[in-house]
Amino acid sequence: MLRRTAAKAFGTGEGTRETVSPATRETCRDDSVKRLFQDLHQGILNLANGLRVSSPRPLPRGIEFILEGPGACIRFLDAQEGYIQVHEGKSGSSPEEILSVQLQAGHFTPIRKASRLDDREGQARRVPFRFTSIPDLAGEYVARAEGPGVKRTGPPAP
Repeated sequence: MLRRTAAKAFGTGEGTRETVSPATRETCRDDSVKRLFQDLHQGILNLANGLRVSSPRPLPRGIEFILEGPGACIRFLDAQEGYIQVHEGKSGSSPEEILSVQLQAGHFTPIRKASRLDDREGQARRVPFRFTSIPDLAGEYVARAEGPGVKRTGPPAP
C-alpha cells in the first residue's frame, strides 16, 4: 500500500490549474461538463463588454449559446454527450474545437482539443488535448470575437 506524503496530503496546492467550479462535488463527468458550460458562459459574460452573448437555449441537438462580435461569431454547443463543441460562424460547420474535462488529482480540470485533423501531408494524425482554465478560455474567445485591432488591458475588476 502506498502512502501519500504529508506534503501531498496537506500541501497548499500552489501551481495547480483551476478546476471546474469549486462549488459542490461532481459525481460524474457529465455533471462537470455541464458546469464547465455554465462557468464558461458566465466567464464570457463577465468579459464581453460591447459584444453580444446570447442566453443558453435548448435545441434538438443540445444546449447552445452564441458569442458575436466584429471579429467572429462563436457558437458553443453542449450536446449532452460529455463534451462541448465550439463552432466559428453561424452555419452548421464542423466544430473548430472540443472542450471537455479530465479527472486530475481528484478534480475535473477543463481540457481543449482541436477537432480538425492535420492534412498537410494527406495523413490524418491524432491531435493531443491541453489542460486549460475557464478564465483562459473566456479571454481567448472574447478576444477572437472582438477582432484583431482591440487591445485588452485585462479582466475587469470584480
